[in-house]
Amino acid sequence: MSGLRVTTTAEVSMELGTYGAERQEELHAALDRLADASAIGAGTPDGVGWYAELLPGMAFHWVVLEQPRLAIVWQIVLRN
Repeated sequence: MSGLRVTTTAEVSMELGTYGAERQEELHAALDRLADASAIGAGTPDGVGWYAELLPGMAFHWVVLEQPRLAIVWQIVLRN
């Protein structure tokens, strides 16, 4: 599977907007890594979709729609 288009839920988009510019760049870079379909293989099934720690201390949860090759990030969890 080649690259995916990545989008976020409205809640995640609002959450991303609360971070400063530097952190937003890191978060968008993590989402870009998710767009590489090989990241799906690095994820762990969680019953709803997949999750992985794409940034240190931050777990991203997503679902994949094979057609139209779309990954939807529905939650980002800050881990302590």
